[in-house]
Amino acid sequence: MAIVERYFAYITFADCRKNPSGGGNKTSSIRVRVSAANANTYFAANTDALRAATEIGLLMTAFAGLSSGYRLSWGVSIDLEQDAPAFPATESAIYTFDKYQISYRAGLDNYVVSIPARDDIDANVASDGVSVLLVAPGATAEVTNLVARFETTVQSKNGDAVIVNGIRVSS
Repeated sequence: MAIVERYFAYITFADCRKNPSGGGNKTSSIRVRVSAANANTYFAANTDALRAATEIGLLMTAFAGLSSGYRLSWGVSIDLEQDAPAFPATESAIYTFDKYQISYRAGLDNYVVSIPARDDIDANVASDGVSVLLVAPGATAEVTNLVARFETTVQSKNGDAVIVNGIRVSS
């Protein structure tokens, strides 16, 4: 089994409708696969003008030329994929809808992300049956490692450090 790099260019446009759940206007995105050579040329460009002159930059400009939406964000991403994935067996009862929800905050902003296909063996749950124990005694090494990595690496939408409020069992 090997890991394969796949490169994608993306651009997100906002329209005039307000998002009823907050967070700005409604958006729609285009995401297309691009070559490694074009992606690496885009990554190597160190100014907006140089990025705009790359094949990917010209593609983003062409997309924007046919949209009247506000160009909210754009760029290139790398997806790392297994070339021969070993999916769980049907009888394993591993489902993506069984999740851990991580609640975190930065200042007054609150966020939630979910880890799908939760592994119940590697986390201890409090007596309420849904709250994962985050600190000793009771927290597992996997949970304390995740919290430490999360708080070290993740940033808020404004680039601020975050604090994990809790992890909950969710389905």
